[in-house]
Amino acid sequence: MKSSLLLFVFAISAALYALDITADFPIVTTTAKGTPEQKAPEVLQEHLEIIFNHKTVVIPEEKWEKGTPAILLRPDDNLDQEEWNIESDGKVLTISGGWPRGLFYGVCEFLEKFGGVRWFTEHEVKIPQQKVVTVPDNVSFRRKPAFPVQRHISSTLEHRAYSKSRAYLKLNHVVPYEEWPTLFSVRGVGGVHNFWKLTNAVPEGMERMLPVNGKGEPQRGINNYGPNQLCFANPEFRAFAKQEIEKWLAPMKSQNGIFGWIDVSQNDVWDYCQCEGCKKLTQKYGTVSGGMLEFINDIASAFPDTIIQTFAYQFTQQPPQNIQARDNVMIQTAFLSSSDLLRPISHLNNAEIRRQYDGWRNIAKKKAVWAYHRLYHMTEAFPWPQCCFWNIAENLRYYHDYGAVKLYIESEYREGRGGFVSRAFNDLHNYLECKLMDDPFQDDKLLIEEFFQYQYGPAVDEMKAYAAYLKKRIDAVQGKVSDKPLKTRGIMDDEFFVTVNGLFAKAEEKAGNDSGLLTRIAMERIPVDFAAFEMWKQGGSACGVTKDALVDRLEKNVKLFFDRYHPEKQRKFGNKSLEEWEKETFDILNVMRHPLPVPPGFEDKDIIQVPVYGTCHEKRVLVNDPDATLGTAMKLGKVADPKYDHTKYPMLFGIYDYTTNTSLLERTIPKEEIPQDEKTYRLYYIGRIAPNGFHKERLYGHRSWALRIHELYAKLWDPMDDKREYDIYISCKLTGPAYVEGSTLENAVYVDKLLAVKCRNEE
Repeated sequence: MKSSLLLFVFAISAALYALDITADFPIVTTTAKGTPEQKAPEVLQEHLEIIFNHKTVVIPEEKWEKGTPAILLRPDDNLDQEEWNIESDGKVLTISGGWPRGLFYGVCEFLEKFGGVRWFTEHEVKIPQQKVVTVPDNVSFRRKPAFPVQRHISSTLEHRAYSKSRAYLKLNHVVPYEEWPTLFSVRGVGGVHNFWKLTNAVPEGMERMLPVNGKGEPQRGINNYGPNQLCFANPEFRAFAKQEIEKWLAPMKSQNGIFGWIDVSQNDVWDYCQCEGCKKLTQKYGTVSGGMLEFINDIASAFPDTIIQTFAYQFTQQPPQNIQARDNVMIQTAFLSSSDLLRPISHLNNAEIRRQYDGWRNIAKKKAVWAYHRLYHMTEAFPWPQCCFWNIAENLRYYHDYGAVKLYIESEYREGRGGFVSRAFNDLHNYLECKLMDDPFQDDKLLIEEFFQYQYGPAVDEMKAYAAYLKKRIDAVQGKVSDKPLKTRGIMDDEFFVTVNGLFAKAEEKAGNDSGLLTRIAMERIPVDFAAFEMWKQGGSACGVTKDALVDRLEKNVKLFFDRYHPEKQRKFGNKSLEEWEKETFDILNVMRHPLPVPPGFEDKDIIQVPVYGTCHEKRVLVNDPDATLGTAMKLGKVADPKYDHTKYPMLFGIYDYTTNTSLLERTIPKEEIPQDEKTYRLYYIGRIAPNGFHKERLYGHRSWALRIHELYAKLWDPMDDKREYDIYISCKLTGPAYVEGSTLENAVYVDKLLAVKCRNEE
């Protein structure tokens, strides 16, 4: 007891001494095994030279006189791949780390913890100038990130400056282009929602291995929307799937030294196999997830040295009974369904989600979480300042306690093809996510306060008041926020716009001529102004400005947005350059100012026109077409499944309700109605319907249902007038010999807009 007390006293007294690091300390490097370790001294030197306002020297260890004051960077094989240690012996500060990222992260930790550096955004970085950086002697600052396998934020930002700043904050998925090593990327193969690849690979004539629908018809996957999933029960298919997955694994086998996994997970659709074998598995385990897990366990048994990751998502969220995941199976929970995403996980509305987490907690040893920090629902009909940064710390602590080693967060600001900002305080969300994925037990209130003070300076009081008011309005929504359509939540009313715009005006006044601060305030104005424009469309302005004034302000601020977040204009994002995305965004703003002309014959009708341009997100089928409204159409050319070749069936359009599994409308287009010039877009009447936004209603084209145009249809539903019926028209062009006699063009279908006529109550 006496000996322990003496050791404790010694440790306390040792910690009273500290090493004062100055600009004269050289950075001493040892042999680096990988490029992240080679980058560590470069990053340290760059930041110390700003801190000390003085040149800092980097020398190899053989040129250093051992024991003289220095910052020694040393790889350490005894530390994990993302673990670091910072320790001073009174003369030498040693930063050590495991390969490949530990040493780099140790440097970043030192700069933050002792240098006071803050990488708030890629634009706003705090590097305080000082004469010394002080580190306590004989104290080991050893740690590794809380989610060691992967820390990934889906943020819609990919440019170099962003990726560098997020690498400093220890995100381990970012690859800042050629300037930075790919070893920053955690390796996994297979992507997600990839069951369809397995059924798509089933040879013709072997359809007995495919999943079946409720009618017993085999279904072959076309893309990540299916159709259907897999047959979990078929032993022949299991053997086939193992052979296919062996091919997926080939790239991974050539990569050494980094944790890897392969994803084998369900398609992003609610359908699943209805064969008798799969039904028996559901009965056996109590849920569909049990049959899926039995299938995945069988696959994993063939690859015992590989981690197989799969989802617990949508119809597989409910944990099964009487089955455990193999040790090399990682369950990735993605509880989008039933979650109240803008409320903390402790909220009463999320009780069912916590029960599901508790169920999976004991089923799988390896766990991952796919989290959502924004809403995704067809009722999010327009951008608005949604926000949940105040919940991030609590939720990430929960995921850590749950046992997750891998965390993927969907936290995009983007809404629509134009890149519109559709959330408030996006930069703050992103900063907190990075910081708290590294260490979720930090003081998040301190992190938030630091961010506000640095980002908003003289306007900080107004911007904090805006955040508090926004939280108050969101908290006041009764029930689950995502269960209520945006227009009925009671957030976007006159009081909201008057209050918020008043705070913005005061903030801008205090900002004076500070262009950087004015830009940061403008970023918060964008989703508010989009919401105000939507309110204007419903009759009168809710913010006290005209439609043209709103669009003027949006054009000005969206230009600032692209300059701030998408500076690399020639870089590709999807299938277009950022310069093209920017142009399209301003085209969409122009459409807001100048609505589409009314087609002949509809002059006396109350119509809604929804163009593909600026609405649909499926970039793989969006094409430029000078014949189309606004020059863009969704195209269905070659059909993946030969069974549904254009020549086999006439063209049709329909609406299907996945909630009730019923067909609501369907109309075949008679050949005599198709223009033969292969240039004309004609309006085809589909039928009359009252859209129900609470259901999963999907507008589709073609017998294959491969032309998915439900985003056009989703724009119609008005929850304030939910009984309203519409006459639905599709603007469509058809080409090729399947539709036009003697044509030499490709068999294809093009859709450029939807037109809906509001029906009067007496009709």
